[in-house]
Amino acid sequence: MSGVVRLTDADASRLSEEYVWQDGPGTPVVSSLLRPRVPESTRWQTSAEFTAVVTRGRYSAAFHADFDRQVIVFDAVNPERRSD
Repeated sequence: MSGVVRLTDADASRLSEEYVWQDGPGTPVVSSLLRPRVPESTRWQTSAEFTAVVTRGRYSAAFHADFDRQVIVFDAVNPERRSD
């Protein structure tokens, strides 16, 4: 599953302060269907802590955020249902 999330001012501020973000390694791969929704001239950042909280270790995912542009691009593998 891949997507683009547009953040509100409040959410962009909260997420940027709540987690440690580092400059991302390049530009995330975005499908041609999503490309029009991704702003140009972005400064991508990633957070291992944010990824761990969202996925809870149940699936692999990549989240790239640009808080100035208030956008997160993600690519995730659907989790397999586990009997916990």
